[in-house]
Amino acid sequence: MIVAPSLSEGFGSVHTESVAMKKPLLTTYIASIPEVVRGNVKFISPASKREIIQAILERDTRIQNPDYTIPYKEFSRNATVKELIKEYR
Repeated sequence: MIVAPSLSEGFGSVHTESVAMKKPLLTTYIASIPEVVRGNVKFISPASKREIIQAILERDTRIQNPDYTIPYKEFSRNATVKELIKEYR
């Protein structure tokens, strides 16, 4: 399990690298993180030390549950460029 909580996040590079390695991820539901993560992810409250510790100590079995699996997302560079051009026009 990779534990990567955050109070503020830009793109979430650590988070995307973690799921690329197909490791269960324990993180916070904040900023861009929910948009960029996929796979075996469990979200915890952003500032809850108790939730972080509890999930680590219990090796929370729910993180292995398919209910916590986020589908893979595809971010197409071409689609992004087209949308940006549309916005600028």
